[in-house]
Amino acid sequence: MKRVRKSFSKAQKCAILDEYFRHKCSMVKIADKYGIDPVTLARWKRDMSDKDPSMSHSKAKLIAELEQEKEMTRRLKKMVAELSIDKEVLSEAVDIYKKKLDEDDSKSKSQKK
Repeated sequence: MKRVRKSFSKAQKCAILDEYFRHKCSMVKIADKYGIDPVTLARWKRDMSDKDPSMSHSKAKLIAELEQEKEMTRRLKKMVAELSIDKEVLSEAVDIYKKKLDEDDSKSKSQKK
């Protein structure tokens, strides 16, 4: 059977490690839950502490939250841009419709005379 290699973002790794620290259960349980090898989980933990020996699970949690906030900000900026375009198009459509109504009103008034 061929194994599928999964890749996790830094935020995902931090969230998984945070869950490990929060629940204080075995690495095997957490690794099984996410379909990763316990050795991989241990390596993530070691790598994070090697990069910053003072890094605790609370810092890892903050980093994960920051990554999520950045992603949410990116999505919201995209939505605002799309809504701005929609607003501009609708505004132009309303202007065109008003002009057409004004033209129709002036035509109907001139035909009544």
